[in-house]
Amino acid sequence: MQYIIENDIPIPEIIRSRKSMWEDIPLLTMEVGQSFLVTAPLGKASGRMAGMSTWIRQQKNPAYHSRAFTARIINTGEFRVWRTA
Repeated sequence: MQYIIENDIPIPEIIRSRKSMWEDIPLLTMEVGQSFLVTAPLGKASGRMAGMSTWIRQQKNPAYHSRAFTARIINTGEFRVWRTA
């Protein structure tokens, strides 16, 4: 096998290969009493709900820790998240 050595080839930006599904949810913009619905694959709602709770606890931003949220499974493939404080 032969290799070609080249000059002046720019290094591409790092593409984040694993983005959390929770990074785009509006937790920090929600007011007390507001909620949103999360749709999950059939039978996965409880696992996704637990994953969201873990993600919130792991955040370094203190704004997440000054707010309270609760979630309830609505049916097999959905759960709703409310801001409670």
